Formats: sequence, structure tokens, C-alpha cells
Amino acid sequence: MTDEVRKLAERSDGAAKKIAALITEIQNDIDNAMVAINDGTKKVQVGGEVVNGAGMPSRRYLNPSML
Repeated sequence: MTDEVRKLAERSDGAAKKIAALITEIQNDIDNAMVAINDGTKKVQVGGEVVNGAGMPSRRYLNPSML
């Protein structure tokens, strides 16, 4: 009986270590995703500013009353 309990404890310990490693991996993936999201957001903001800046002159040509 004690041998079975010992084996069960060993398996439980191994499973707990695997779970901890998976949690760490998921946390790292989340951190990486957040960095990518923040970078993407900044690029979208800059792109929007570029588009808005580029769009104004052409709007003026299309609609001279905007001058």
C-alpha cells in the first residue's frame, strides 16, 4: 500500500511540475502578445496620422471651399 501511495505522490509531483511549466509558458505567451498588441496599436495610430495628414491636401483639391 505504501508503495502505491509513493508512486501516486511521485506522479502528482510530476503533474504539478508540468502544470507549473505550462502556466509559465502561457504567462510568457500573454506577455509577448501584449507587447505585439501595443506595438500594433502604436503603428495603427501612426498610420492613421499619416493617412489623415496625407488626406487633407487632396481634400482641398477636391473641394476648394475647404481652403
